[in-house]
Amino acid sequence: MVKMISKIVVCMIMMLGIVLSPSVLSYASTDGDGLISVDSVDGSKVIARLMISGTKADIVAKAKGVAGTSKISADIVLQVYEPATKKWNNVRTWEKTVKSSTLSFEKDYTLYHSGTYRVKLVAKITKDGHTETITSYSSLKEH
Repeated sequence: MVKMISKIVVCMIMMLGIVLSPSVLSYASTDGDGLISVDSVDGSKVIARLMISGTKADIVAKAKGVAGTSKISADIVLQVYEPATKKWNNVRTWEKTVKSSTLSFEKDYTLYHSGTYRVKLVAKITKDGHTETITSYSSLKEH
């Protein structure tokens, strides 16, 4: 009985460690323009934004690491929602890497199909050999 309780306690502690891991723990905030910012525990910040006017999509992605950040790499993905499958399909993907603490990406893209769109930003921020991955999504936009 004591061994069983010990195993349960060890498992709970391990699960708590995973849940509270800095690479997992983050929170999101938004401003009035639909700009969504995701902050990590260590203070790094990533932002994804999508604006659509006519057939033009304006895509913005930004990532800012804390002091001492040596590299940021990002995958910026324009996605469209497919109601039939209830899944997000990738329309176009861009990659960018900088060896600094700030990454900025802006791109205009012509939309050819109507639908609900969003931008997904996956940023990998490296400091002192440790890499943290933070994912952010823009607000949804109709075309």
